[in-house]
Amino acid sequence: MGNRILKVYEASGCQSLQVPCILLRGQWLKQLGFSIGDRITVTMNSGQLIIDLIQGQEEAIEQQKIRKLV
Repeated sequence: MGNRILKVYEASGCQSLQVPCILLRGQWLKQLGFSIGDRITVTMNSGQLIIDLIQGQEEAIEQQKIRKLV
C-alpha cells in the first residue's frame, strides 16, 4: 500500500522523563486489516519496527495470560 512519513513525538514517561512516541491512526490502518481492539506484535530491528496483526486474537490473549503466570 506504500509508505507513510510520520513524526516521532515526545511523551511523558516514568519520573517525568521525555520518551519517544509514534502515533498511528487513520482509515489506512482499517484498509490494511487492523480493527479497534485488535492485538499486534511489534518486532524491533535496528532502525526498523515491523507491526503484525495477531491472528487468532483470543488464543493470543490466553497465551499471554499463561506467560504472566509462569
